[in-house]
Amino acid sequence: MNRLIISAVSVLLITYASSVGAANQPTPVTSPGGKSLTPHPLLHQVNLEMKQQWQKIMIDQKNGKLSTSQAKTLRENLTAIRKQVGSFSKNNPNHELTNDQASQINQQLQTNAQTIP
Repeated sequence: MNRLIISAVSVLLITYASSVGAANQPTPVTSPGGKSLTPHPLLHQVNLEMKQQWQKIMIDQKNGKLSTSQAKTLRENLTAIRKQVGSFSKNNPNHELTNDQASQINQQLQTNAQTIP
């Protein structure tokens, strides 16, 4: 009886651990043609950072840490970075970012993040 309980608990823990580890990975998606639409890891990282900065700008503006003009400037910076990411990924096969391009984008995002309180 004890072995059965231990086996059941082990299976539950393994299932839980594997689902938690998979939570940080982008969900694989395929198009009707069967082509993978899962974002490239570098592109996914850049998109997450941009999303986090956008949310921080909104929260800081709401809390009075940023003026309307400061928030507008920061959002314009993010919009320009987003356009550059789109341009980079459009010009590459499979709509991916190269390491150099991701490095350049991350540098711009760091500069933008330093001006957010």
